[in-house]
Amino acid sequence: MFQPIRENILSKVVLSAADLETFTHNLEALTLNKGALFTRQDYKSDRLAFVNKGIIIGSMINNNGDRKVIQIATENNWTADLYAFFSGKPAMFSLEAHEDCELLILTKEQFNFLCNTIPMLERFFRLLAEEAYVYSQQRILNIFNKKAEQRYLELIKERPAIFERVKQHYIASYLGIEPQSLSRIRKNISTKNIS
Repeated sequence: MFQPIRENILSKVVLSAADLETFTHNLEALTLNKGALFTRQDYKSDRLAFVNKGIIIGSMINNNGDRKVIQIATENNWTADLYAFFSGKPAMFSLEAHEDCELLILTKEQFNFLCNTIPMLERFFRLLAEEAYVYSQQRILNIFNKKAEQRYLELIKERPAIFERVKQHYIASYLGIEPQSLSRIRKNISTKNIS
């Protein structure tokens, strides 16, 4: 159960066996059935999750009542509404199990304890936060600067597995387009590949 999260940490920092044991001892296992919420928009959330199995979709309901997908977390990825986690304020989006999920959870209290006790974990989480920030900035810029077809092709290249496991309308929202546009893009690409 803990091997994937240990590998995830050790891919970025070096920890002793004792520190890894302390870390895993502070984790809580959580199973979510498909459709269950890990975090609810507009409610406080002080939990950070590592996805051991399944997919978590992060989405918000905007002022028009439309659901917009913010993130798609698959196995071996961390997920949270970082705004809520770090600020203590209500979450900006919900995190929902898109499949049955097995998560490993850290509360903010456990997170702070571990970062204070094991300095390399603070470095690990800083590196994760940096990556998350850079990725979100790239996504925003791509939505403004790249055509929808280009964003679609890049997502296929970077994360091909989600196309088999995530519903098309969620992928369309994640790409910042309507489902009909995604269907049109897929048809155009299919036509180009045939000719």
